[in-house]
Amino acid sequence: MMIVTGNLNMRSAPDGTSSILTVLPKGTVVKVESLTGKWAKITRNGVTGYASTNYMSPYDAPVVETPVADVRMTTYNLNLRSGAGTSFGILLTIPKGTKLTVLKLEGSWAQVSYGGKTGFVSVDYLTKVTDTTTPPPTETPATDAVMKIEGPAGTLQYADVPVVGYVLTNGTVKSVEVMINGILIGNAEINVKRDDLKASHPTYTNSGNSGFRLVVGKDRFYNGHNTVKTTAKLADGSTVSASATFTYTRPTFESQGVLDKMDVVNYKNEDILISGFAKIATGVKSVRVSMNGRALGSAVYGKPRTDDGNLNTGYEYLIKRNNLFPGQNTINVEITGNGGEKLIYNKVINVEKIPTIIIDAGHGGKDSGARGLLNGSYVYEKRYVLEYALALDDALKAAGFNTILTRNNDTFVELSDRAKIGNQAYADLFFSIHHDYSPDPASQGAFVIYPSYKVASVSESSIRESIDVSGYVKQSFVSMGFKNRRDGTDQSISGHTLAVLRQTEMRSILVEIGYMSNAQDLTKIVDPVFQKAMAKSMADRIRAYFGM
Repeated sequence: MMIVTGNLNMRSAPDGTSSILTVLPKGTVVKVESLTGKWAKITRNGVTGYASTNYMSPYDAPVVETPVADVRMTTYNLNLRSGAGTSFGILLTIPKGTKLTVLKLEGSWAQVSYGGKTGFVSVDYLTKVTDTTTPPPTETPATDAVMKIEGPAGTLQYADVPVVGYVLTNGTVKSVEVMINGILIGNAEINVKRDDLKASHPTYTNSGNSGFRLVVGKDRFYNGHNTVKTTAKLADGSTVSASATFTYTRPTFESQGVLDKMDVVNYKNEDILISGFAKIATGVKSVRVSMNGRALGSAVYGKPRTDDGNLNTGYEYLIKRNNLFPGQNTINVEITGNGGEKLIYNKVINVEKIPTIIIDAGHGGKDSGARGLLNGSYVYEKRYVLEYALALDDALKAAGFNTILTRNNDTFVELSDRAKIGNQAYADLFFSIHHDYSPDPASQGAFVIYPSYKVASVSESSIRESIDVSGYVKQSFVSMGFKNRRDGTDQSISGHTLAVLRQTEMRSILVEIGYMSNAQDLTKIVDPVFQKAMAKSMADRIRAYFGM
């Protein structure tokens, strides 16, 4: 018997280029029937294939002892990461108060399972559970999934093409993603009834509903060789993929297209639908939308167009209102063909709007934040960030902005609720105010933190525009006499993402206006006259950013 030491492809022949029949998860125990060089012949769930012995080790069944569960509870909303460290991606966020079973420890990181995913959380935000109540068992991982693309195949003429096939598994299929020539098309319909597979593969629990199907528009394919790849995501977090090639014949014609509503140039503060159609002989590869020189995102292509014979040549992209600047905005649509062809359309619009700024005074209530020592007594961050927020509220209103405060008194507001206030208001900027602290009293200065990642975003440009805003605001700190400290992403400065930057969908920044632990900075922080002057300077720079 052998044990698989890493997720391992089982192939149809004893080589590294033959088709993949399934993926053997790490830890799978297999019986080797024969060897061909370094390739072991094995059979799993009635499927016979070959797997490399480079990723196997001899297996002796261990003596099983019943372990005592290490159950801990999250003390805050906590990120579940793909690895043991802040450099690994966030899989999901585990709510505060959730009981978790620690599977293993790696330094200051604990491996746990939650919501069908297994990853790592920081032990700094876990507390031991003293009662004997254990959390519900996690889902048993689905193994030995098999995926096959049944079509397209061979040589096809110019027409819409159905991508069809099946995924056999003893787990649950969550989605099937379809890519054509490396471009994501969308998710297929899943759980399609398959009586033939129910009869031929009864050992798989999903065999009777294992089919998938997605019809791909005829203008998404190259003339000649094409590759389709499908990837199924299973409930246990694992994936299985398949690929197929086929030949496609397209007619030859001149590239043509249109951008709708070229004559409509005046808008209020509203979402704007960008639409049109495009036809390129080699097929449309992408439709990219930009505004004011910043990439917003990719339009959906393949919409039916009554002005083009009901062909699926239309494209659509919705520009969100909080992407728009007051005054003149330049919209650019660039359509690229599979052969490198380009269709480019530009449109200049005028937008009548008053930007909305969310002013977020950090901490509050039970959360005092950092503290400083002033005239022999302790003073706390939560008080002075509120005073700055109120001063900035006055200054921004005087500069012509709409404003919303996440708190206007000594109240504790959850981080997720602060972000929700901004998202529900379709705010143009989320501005969070803090004062920093260091055990080194010589540390001083002011800086701006911007997001490295957003859960959801009004466009691809939100992070880039957050960086732009930070540059404007930083000028205020320098002009008001603060030491110029390094700006950066939340990840690079704090070692992790910050909830109010991660969960807000619009431009967002968090400012650290001086150090509570530095005597020189603290003198500025507590001075009401300085607060108003600082707020006026920040409001002026925000106004300059929005071109008002």
